[in-house]
Amino acid sequence: MDTSLQASPLTKEAVREWLIAHIAKVLTLPPADIDPTAPFERFGVDSVAAVDIALALEKKIGRTLDPTLLYHYPTIDKLAEHISSLKP
Repeated sequence: MDTSLQASPLTKEAVREWLIAHIAKVLTLPPADIDPTAPFERFGVDSVAAVDIALALEKKIGRTLDPTLLYHYPTIDKLAEHISSLKP
């Protein structure tokens, strides 16, 4: 599932779904095993993976993001809420 977030409304739900699918794919886990309220580190997301996820999200939404974003918003839900609140 590689849908663009640029083409759809940037809702918290859309960002959450993309993050779950992306992280599941990268970590080769079933999406159902990804808890959006759990810290990224629970899934084994280290600093390199965190930057990679931020860069992939940056490409999907079409705007520059801080590469340390996952440290400021340490769960999928918190990150999705932040991204959906960004002004276009």
